[in-house]
Amino acid sequence: MVMIFSRPTSQFHQKKCCAAVHLSSTAGMTQSPLFRVFRRLPYLEFYEGIMQYSNLFARFAVARLGFIMIKTLHFNFLVVSLLAFVSLTSCSKAEQKIEQKPVEYKIPIKVGIIYSMGGAQAVAREDFYLLNKDAVQIWEDAGLLEGIKNENDFMLSFLKAVRVQVTRGIPSKFTETLKPHIIKTTTTDFEGNAAFEGAPQGEYYIYGKAETRGGYAIWNYKVSTNPENKTVILDNKNAIYSN
Repeated sequence: MVMIFSRPTSQFHQKKCCAAVHLSSTAGMTQSPLFRVFRRLPYLEFYEGIMQYSNLFARFAVARLGFIMIKTLHFNFLVVSLLAFVSLTSCSKAEQKIEQKPVEYKIPIKVGIIYSMGGAQAVAREDFYLLNKDAVQIWEDAGLLEGIKNENDFMLSFLKAVRVQVTRGIPSKFTETLKPHIIKTTTTDFEGNAAFEGAPQGEYYIYGKAETRGGYAIWNYKVSTNPENKTVILDNKNAIYSN
């Protein structure tokens, strides 16, 4: 084999060129001492180290980036799922509250006494009660009507209780028995107008009393809620007792 070399410029380049000739002409070049020396040359070792660490760093960077992306996507998915669940739950609860909210009604009343002389007179500044049960039935269940045979007997007993309440400050037994059944309370103005606000749908009894020229008028009037909120007229003609 004939090889042409340029003139070596230094002792280091002479050794390198000789090693190259030996490697090309020897069958067992991997076992040659010169090959091992050649492999140990600083710039070759540095280059191989750079390549190895570059590959490792690239693989690590790709793996790390993939892990971060997966973790971020997983976190975002959890956040979106949680927000969606909270939103759906809140909407569901709001709809249930709206559906379960009972319909409320207004029951306006106008109270007056019609006299044969002087015409109608408003019942002013009197309390009226919306009951969930018939007042007469409540009194009967409480035993307050025992021995009462007619309206006069009832009125005497009722007036006696009222006088005791006024003179001695002892609450009327007729009023006390009604308290557990009172749903709403209202007071008439100087024109006899009042209203029971926010009454749930159903049937009720309007109870109230007022002084008249000859004594008392007592109401125990049955009413039902209505969407039109019609005014209920109370006078001595639909009172359970009036004189």
